[in-house]
Amino acid sequence: DDYPSLNEDGAVTEIYMKDLVDEKLISTNLVNPKYCIDGECISKKIATCTDTSCTVDDYTIKVTKDEIGKYKYELLIGINTCEYAVNQVVFDEGYSGDVKTFTPKCDGTYKLEVWGAQGSTATGGKGGYSKGNFIANKDDIIYIYIGGQGTISKGGYNGGGSSSSYGGNYCGSGGGATHMAKVPGILSSLQQHANDGEILIVAAGGGGANANIGGVGNGGAGGGLTGGNGPGNAVGATQTSGYQFGQGGNGYLCNGGGGGGYYGGYGNTMPTTSRAGAGGSSYIANLSDAETLSGINTGNGMAKITYIGS
Repeated sequence: DDYPSLNEDGAVTEIYMKDLVDEKLISTNLVNPKYCIDGECISKKIATCTDTSCTVDDYTIKVTKDEIGKYKYELLIGINTCEYAVNQVVFDEGYSGDVKTFTPKCDGTYKLEVWGAQGSTATGGKGGYSKGNFIANKDDIIYIYIGGQGTISKGGYNGGGSSSSYGGNYCGSGGGATHMAKVPGILSSLQQHANDGEILIVAAGGGGANANIGGVGNGGAGGGLTGGNGPGNAVGATQTSGYQFGQGGNGYLCNGGGGGGYYGGYGNTMPTTSRAGAGGSSYIANLSDAETLSGINTGNGMAKITYIGS
């Protein structure tokens, strides 16, 4: 009767332990041990209650009503705590050729980092790097696609442009992009989400270079906001243009393929051989503390998530 709003939807009641004790509504002077030092426990407001639960700092008092109208109270610990330590790395993986997922165990801010893959051969363009802080809710799903380095002739996983053999010479292909999104799918399948915030972050792949004959120039670096150019007509991608959304262009004859990215770089289509492809562009959605750098990573792509705090 003293707390009728516990039976009203949406109402909030503040309960103080001292009041419950003074009114003899409980038979024991219950205290929150969080506020006890050397046996001395201070008077403390312990709860703000709705009709179903009461919260206090990082505790909840769960109130249930049984079939004969009696209430049961259960102290639950940790509703506002997280099992992750601040600055704990909670996801850190490299290329595998398939989708990865991450589901946060608690609400909070997470630092997202992605590295794009390098184009094929030692002079293939290096992949880009992007980072930014994302506020995630517990049980969200983040889909992660980690780019593969371009191989001889075949473009790297997640958007690297291919090349071909010519006159017995094998040619370089573009590196794949690495991205994280709130929806599944390799990057080239997500163009409908280009402006709706579902794609969180992208690191571009680098352009492919020629593999085993004297080439002209290195592969263009993966962006950055803009991918690096290759020699000749291989143009790096931007935030709004490139060979295709999420896909690098193929090289003609024995020219390098373009790197994957938010937009993929162009493959080199010069009528002569041995010319490198261009890099794709990276991308960051509306994330805080965001940054993207061009030409950072060698080899396959990588992805990392770090818990920053609540």
